[in-house]
Amino acid sequence: VSGDRDSFQLINKRVKVLYPLRGISESVTADEAYVEEKYGIKPSLYVQYAALRGDTSDNLPGVPRVGDKTAAKLLNAYGSLEGIQQNLDALTPALRASLAEHRERAILNRRMMTLVTDLDVPEVDSLGWHDWNVDGLKQMIETLEFHSLWDDLSALHPDLAED
Repeated sequence: VSGDRDSFQLINKRVKVLYPLRGISESVTADEAYVEEKYGIKPSLYVQYAALRGDTSDNLPGVPRVGDKTAAKLLNAYGSLEGIQQNLDALTPALRASLAEHRERAILNRRMMTLVTDLDVPEVDSLGWHDWNVDGLKQMIETLEFHSLWDDLSALHPDLAED
C-alpha cells in the first residue's frame, strides 16, 4: 500500500500496489496492466520515465521538452536513458539538444527515485530502542526543520523528553 508512484517500479507478476486515489475512500490496485494503460510503459521502466519527465512530489525537475507522452515514446523506442542517449541523432534537433544538455539531470533523477531493494535487514528482536545519541538526533531534527518530529518521538519514548 503506497500513495507514492515511485512504488510502481516494484510491480511485477507477483507484486501489485494498492494506490490511494482520494484519501482512503478510493484506491486502485496497480498492476502491470494498470501502469501500461496509465503511463504507456512497463513498470520496470517507471523510474526512467519519471526521471525524464520529472517528479514534482519529489522536487525533481524533468528534462525540458519531455512530458509524459514523449518520455513513454522514447523509452518504448530505445529501452533506457542510455538507449535514448545513443540514439539522439534520430530525434528532432530541439529534443536532441534538451536531452543532451540535461543528461546528468535524468541520470541523477533515476538514481534518486530508485528504491533500494537489497538491504540486509537484521532480526526483528534487534530493532528495538537502543542507546541513542540523543543530542545528535535532536540536532539533526532541528537542522532538517522537522519541527513536530521531536514531540512525536518524545511521546513514543518518554526518556527522550527528559534529556
